[in-house]
Amino acid sequence: MQLTSEMDLSLQVSGNFLGALFIVQHDTPELVAWNWKTSKRHSSREIATFVLLTSHLLLVGTVMNEATEVTEPRLFVLDTSKSSTIKLTLTSDYICVFGFPPFDLAVSPVKIVIRSDRSPERKPDPEAGTPFSIARGQRLFLITTWVEEKNKKQVSYDLFAPANILLSYVPALPPRTGRHAINWDAWGPTGTCFLKSPPHSDVWTRYVFGSKFVSLVRSPKASQGATALGFEKDNVRHVNDTTVVEDKVSLPYSITTGTLPPPGSLGQATFTDAMRGEDTICLIKGSHPNLIRHPSPTAFFYCSLTATAIVFGF
Repeated sequence: MQLTSEMDLSLQVSGNFLGALFIVQHDTPELVAWNWKTSKRHSSREIATFVLLTSHLLLVGTVMNEATEVTEPRLFVLDTSKSSTIKLTLTSDYICVFGFPPFDLAVSPVKIVIRSDRSPERKPDPEAGTPFSIARGQRLFLITTWVEEKNKKQVSYDLFAPANILLSYVPALPPRTGRHAINWDAWGPTGTCFLKSPPHSDVWTRYVFGSKFVSLVRSPKASQGATALGFEKDNVRHVNDTTVVEDKVSLPYSITTGTLPPPGSLGQATFTDAMRGEDTICLIKGSHPNLIRHPSPTAFFYCSLTATAIVFGF
């Protein structure tokens, strides 16, 4: 793959493992997985989205079943520690695959993207002095699937899946008995949540952190707001969207909403994106800012003619 200025780069780091996905316009994406201590490297041009499930397990999303040539969203788990070849392939290097519920015949899946933040092995900064932090096991995978309707309009749906749901199946797989297909009925309805996608950015990717998610609420008749979803175990609200899929899901979550400062208070237009931190939300207007710390411990601003951001507890 030739490096160009029109390249998107997605990085995931965990322990000794670095995963880099190179996405170039009008070219096939390429994933490079590298153990920087052993220099062992794998690559693949069959993977367009991934996250680290553990320090050696990749969670990969696809919308096309290569064997049947039918659009069929699925999640593959690849074990890089067991692959003996440099080239990773979905057909030969996966240990299990998670199925999706069947989509309505009126739509056709066209794209899938997986997001998750904080790496599996991340530890809190001891110098931060915070009394607590998000537990390692509190990781949420957000799988966004774009579907094309009959009128060629594309809409997207978010599948929220906790890491412990997916990981509970991998160690339980019988060893050396081939690859395993886990149907949606077995893993999805009892521990996930399907919602029509609220607005979230394709550029500022940190809208999910730990088990929390944030999105902006845009309304032409009201003040702009932010909505935060929390998928901790002690939350109790159950909501499912049945526009495209009719399967019931049962992952509880809490909703916190807030009204954002009016545009005039910052001298800028309304915010365009939001990112989630451990205990804060970062609001962004514009792109490619240069970060400058603000004296206040609860706020910082992006110093740029085209970008402004504030951070507040949420």
